[in-house]
Amino acid sequence: SKKARTGDGGLSGKAAALERSPPAMSSGDEDLALGLRAMESSLCPVMAYYHGCDGDDSLRGWARDQIVRAMTSVGDVHSHGGRHGEAADWYVRARPYAEASWEARRGRLEGGAATLAVEDLRAQRRLVELDAAVCEAMLSCPRGEDIAVLDDDDEEED
Repeated sequence: SKKARTGDGGLSGKAAALERSPPAMSSGDEDLALGLRAMESSLCPVMAYYHGCDGDDSLRGWARDQIVRAMTSVGDVHSHGGRHGEAADWYVRARPYAEASWEARRGRLEGGAATLAVEDLRAQRRLVELDAAVCEAMLSCPRGEDIAVLDDDDEEED
């Protein structure tokens, strides 16, 4: 976060406090924050199913695809809100699931056992789009600022 400047030409008093305080949220921002929490919450049961499932591969594949879609959507909301580091983090988290989806499809195609289908192209496109989204999020960060995504357990250094 930004620190208040002091000394000649620096900020002091009320101006410094205003710079440190978060901007007031509009109703649209509140709606986005509520939608973001809902998307993040929707991931829990799908991820629990995906990681705990030993059975039907088609349902497990469906769950994997939903994880990619939800994580990408969460990243998109963060990007829209100007939190590009968090957006990049969500896109990177989605990548292993997108890669697994493409690998499963590609494995089905090897050896000529199956013909290329729309779902195969969709899986490959998702993987490429995630890479592009990571690059876009990184390039959207303000010049001279580092991207640092902290785990919930980590504490931010001042």
